[in-house]
Amino acid sequence: MNELLTDEELWDELCEAQHVLDAARYRFFQCAKNKILILRRTLQGADTRTALEYLKWSVDDDIKKSLLPELVQLASVAHGNLLLCREVVLGIQDRAWLIGHITPLVQEILADGGEENYRRVAELYAELDEELFLQHLQRCQIHPDLDVREIPIDFDEEE
Repeated sequence: MNELLTDEELWDELCEAQHVLDAARYRFFQCAKNKILILRRTLQGADTRTALEYLKWSVDDDIKKSLLPELVQLASVAHGNLLLCREVVLGIQDRAWLIGHITPLVQEILADGGEENYRRVAELYAELDEELFLQHLQRCQIHPDLDVREIPIDFDEEE
């Protein structure tokens, strides 16, 4: 079927789909009564990307703040939506609030975390705040796991 469409028709189809998506986002934003509940459930399920895309374009910092535990959890493991998840976290406008609230969430994740969690947190902190990033690298240096101790070395090599 797609072989029969011209480039312009394919483009028009894409634009129409975007308009439908934009209208649905707007309706959800305007009409949904339990946005946080639905988004929280979705962030833990199969439609994670849809929730992250919605949050990326949302100007409602309060929703993002309410979902910070789920967002930090997602940002601490590798997955196909990792960069989008980071973008949502870093998109929280109230930077002081974010820095003050992210640390206990990260500490909880890292209490039982491994190298992947430590690495993903380092990547997030590198974009968020230099002081948090440097403190995290210092913790990595004294970790009993050799792979975690190598994270600061990897970041030095990237510079």
